[in-house]
Amino acid sequence: MNSMQEYFQKLLRFILDSIAFAIEWLIPSKSGRRYLPPISDPILLQSAVSLSENIKQGKFKSEDVVKAFINRIKEVDQLVNAVVEERFEEAIKEAQEVDRKLASIRNNNYKDGEDAILKLPLLGVPFTGKDSIAIKSMGLTAGLVARKSVKANEDAVSIANIRKAGAIPLALTNVPELLLWLDSNNNLYGRCNNPYDLSLVPGGSSGGNAACIAYAGSVIGIGSDIGGSIRMPAFCCGIFGHKTTPGIVDIKGHYPDFGERGKFLSFGPMTRYACDLKPFLKAMAGENIKKLPKIDEKVDFKKLKFYYAEESGEATVSPVEIEIRKSIKKVVEHFSNKFGSRVTQHKFNELEHSYDIFMHTFYNFSSQSIASLITENRGKFNIGFELFKTLFGFSDHTLPLLLAAMIEKFSSQNENTLKNNPNYVKMGLCLKEHLHSLLGDDGVFIYPSLPFVAPKHQTTLFKLESLSYISVFNVLDVTITQCPIGLNQNGLPLGVQIVATSHNDHLTIAVAEELEHAFGGWTSPSDILCVNNNPFR
Repeated sequence: MNSMQEYFQKLLRFILDSIAFAIEWLIPSKSGRRYLPPISDPILLQSAVSLSENIKQGKFKSEDVVKAFINRIKEVDQLVNAVVEERFEEAIKEAQEVDRKLASIRNNNYKDGEDAILKLPLLGVPFTGKDSIAIKSMGLTAGLVARKSVKANEDAVSIANIRKAGAIPLALTNVPELLLWLDSNNNLYGRCNNPYDLSLVPGGSSGGNAACIAYAGSVIGIGSDIGGSIRMPAFCCGIFGHKTTPGIVDIKGHYPDFGERGKFLSFGPMTRYACDLKPFLKAMAGENIKKLPKIDEKVDFKKLKFYYAEESGEATVSPVEIEIRKSIKKVVEHFSNKFGSRVTQHKFNELEHSYDIFMHTFYNFSSQSIASLITENRGKFNIGFELFKTLFGFSDHTLPLLLAAMIEKFSSQNENTLKNNPNYVKMGLCLKEHLHSLLGDDGVFIYPSLPFVAPKHQTTLFKLESLSYISVFNVLDVTITQCPIGLNQNGLPLGVQIVATSHNDHLTIAVAEELEHAFGGWTSPSDILCVNNNPFR
């Protein structure tokens, strides 16, 4: 890139950021602490592993735990719109059955083998799903109006595994239309809000799950990540999110099917507490957890190498906010000061082209077009007419999805252009080799999740390329944990990504657990009126 091109790119970015700033200034903030009801039930403040242990010990009934989260959803979700479908009655019945079996065990009046439930790591704990991962008899729409009556015939493999670990599906959560945007909004279920500020986006595509977990409507939830869809909402909503090494958690039962691009898709845990990441990941993976032989290894932070960068250097993305830079500095200084860890600032030159690396690599593999997914392969789709209808609110589709479909179809035959320009694909391979060589099996890379905190609704069209901070890693065969690092001066979540090479999920999860101890982890978006006497967290 010559200096003139870079100048115009930076100028365009300045103009787009200025427009977004003007829109944000016009939209009034709605602080979650002001609008959300306070948390008054201490059950809601316990980790999943703590809840399960207390249920097994008879300190809590699973039914009471499930009802506590149901009540929280009922009192809060009308403001947030994170939950799009519930199975409250079924969940209560399943919890009652757990309680019945446990009572029989305590009374020494159980059937042969029934006591095996005591070994289930998530026994009696409710979890939330995502409207793109199949839960039997629940919706599988991905926010498409055309799929409003579609129900899953069976559980996705990952959901079946979670059930086998004793957990109980509670509700389905909101997503962007076809999972293709930074804002979890669609014309079937409406827009999901960020619980820290209702005028902000919760991120996408697992935005409903992140928002629900953040306001304590759930303690754990399953997410999917093909371009940042776990990590971005986890960052925006101040919780933990883990992009698992690809191939560890079975992705069967996901809609839409991404075809060859499915190689970049990972399922992973979204949790309020770091201690739940590993147990929930094990539950999701089932027998596949054997593919992570080091998952239970203790990590010695004195020997772990830390590398970090505060920005990508891309001309097309927004500058990294000062408080996000400070978060990265706080993280690396913590490990350096407490453990004497080796900390090195490192610049990957290829990250200056993150957006192009992701797009070219992603489109180098085939998948259904957006238009064919919109129509469910039932005919032609008139993008121009649908865009016209959006002006009057008559389209079944959101503007971002239509613009994405238009770009895919009309911008110089977008997909073919990307496939026929291999330079960025090669650059991505070089970045992958550079990253893996540097980190090896004993290093992690600390990096911004986004250059800004959760943006306001109506502004994401001006911020798309900044998603490259997250999406580029999906094509690099890595594992990543998103970690909250407190709140900024406006009370909005800050956080960082912890990146490690594939099959080193134990490294990033261990770092997440330490960061939670150091900086507090999740911070409630609402007031708390009860005390959490949790001996397990």
